[in-house]
Amino acid sequence: MFQFKGYYFGINAFDQAARLYKFIKRRKFNELTGVYFVALSDTDGNLLDIYNAALAVFEKHRIIGIALGREEAMNLSAELVEKVYGETGGFDIENYVKGQ
Repeated sequence: MFQFKGYYFGINAFDQAARLYKFIKRRKFNELTGVYFVALSDTDGNLLDIYNAALAVFEKHRIIGIALGREEAMNLSAELVEKVYGETGGFDIENYVKGQ
């Protein structure tokens, strides 16, 4: 897991972090084939949600992570939860990310 401009990236996505960041800032999600977002969940009882980037066109998500492929997104989510719990003893990912 790597950080770049306020986002967490999976290992494969980090190789393309600058390019992916430009697409995200321009909100050209439909051009991000195979890219998944890890977002803070709005659903009670969930910490994070994983979305295919193409679906992000239709909804506004609080994106905190970017991955290439669903498996990398799941691994990135697990790493984020482990990191937050390891450093804070809790699962308040939203406040942890705000403090970074």
